[in-house]
Amino acid sequence: MARTVARPRPPRSRVIRETADTLDEAKDIESAGVFNYTNGIPILMELIETEHRNPNQSSNLKQPIATEIPLELVGAILEYIDDKSFFLRSRLVSRSFKSVADPRAFRTLTVSQNQRSRDGFQNLVNSSQLAIYVKAIRFVTYGKGVDNSAEPIPFKRIHSTNEHVLSDIACIPKFANVNALQLHFLNRWVESHNEDDADEMSPTRRLQIAVIKALANLHCQHGLRLQKLELRCLITRSNESILTDEFKALLEPLTSLTISVVTNDSELFYHSDDDYCGFWDNDMTTMLNTARNLTSLTLVSDIKTFYDWSRVATFPKLEQLFLEDFIFDPYCSPEPFIIRHKETLRYLDLSSCWIHVGQAVGGNAQPQAWAEIFKCFEEELRGLFVFNFDPLPGMIEGTEDFPEYDGYVWPDTEGSEGGYKNSFEDKPVPQAGEGDILAFESLQKAIAKRTNKVSL
Repeated sequence: MARTVARPRPPRSRVIRETADTLDEAKDIESAGVFNYTNGIPILMELIETEHRNPNQSSNLKQPIATEIPLELVGAILEYIDDKSFFLRSRLVSRSFKSVADPRAFRTLTVSQNQRSRDGFQNLVNSSQLAIYVKAIRFVTYGKGVDNSAEPIPFKRIHSTNEHVLSDIACIPKFANVNALQLHFLNRWVESHNEDDADEMSPTRRLQIAVIKALANLHCQHGLRLQKLELRCLITRSNESILTDEFKALLEPLTSLTISVVTNDSELFYHSDDDYCGFWDNDMTTMLNTARNLTSLTLVSDIKTFYDWSRVATFPKLEQLFLEDFIFDPYCSPEPFIIRHKETLRYLDLSSCWIHVGQAVGGNAQPQAWAEIFKCFEEELRGLFVFNFDPLPGMIEGTEDFPEYDGYVWPDTEGSEGGYKNSFEDKPVPQAGEGDILAFESLQKAIAKRTNKVSL
């Protein structure tokens, strides 16, 4: 038996679950990027700041050097800047400078549910000269602080917000060059007593159904040219709009699809719940099997998720795959799905993924260890250039008396909460140890060797 290795708990997933507060403060989808200080950027920024400090300088003074820099060079420098406020300031330097700054200042919009944001969005809707520069729109469909509020949200406020969201969504065709869309829904959901009754359905779910229906109708009427779609915090309950032919038509041409889900936070929730299983078997499978043109797929769950990957078709062009919080089981595992894409897959990221320890869900097959899966990846995924796995499997440091493991779980079918648990107190501990780490390191060495050959 391999020696068990106890390690410090690594950071949780790199996927950022943004709250309403942080999204409302966001200037741009790209605004969180690291500022890249090349030699030209500080100089250019200083020139622009100087221009703003001296707006009334005499006409007989020498023109600012910013206006003498070739626009081609200015454009090249601006590509390293992710600060949208900088672009908005720089467009005031001169008319020619404005022509370079405008496409970058308005390339990505964030529309949140505060009046200032919505007014600015409507101004852009009515400005055809600026609307042509918009390539991506992020809709935040809830107000600031809503997701942190413990108090019930007044119905009038919910209804008003939903109407505003649908009104904003209807404006998408005004931006002829938009090819990327993000929809951020509330990151918590409490099921109503009669969720399937339209009059009693939870407001968040009602909004999601209406928004997806509106998108589908817009595509049917105007032919949206979306290449990238992100659905953040999609509720794991049936959404009738997802199954329509109109929404399928919107999904078909996509090259990038990101879906994160939010599960009912009720104490009565079970993984075997018919409505929950129905979402994965019907809604999720329909979306995946429709978007066959994908080169990039991201699926993020908020709980340890068991999914029948054999129901999902192969994506002929898939290059990037990101999965978070999925169960690997001998009968229903992402592993065969991943291997099916060995000819095209270049980037693979598995975050908070787990092996089901004990009897497999589908029968008596022996459970795998991560060492076996890493070895399979090394042998089969010969075109892979990047592989991320976080956290690495093994016992979490400091839990020796009551063992907790990263990468391994067992199904709690008798507890009050159900689901999968990674605490192995009074349970046979998984066969985790140096073998997993050695196999992971071997895979990374093989990838590094392959990458070095390509770079030569």
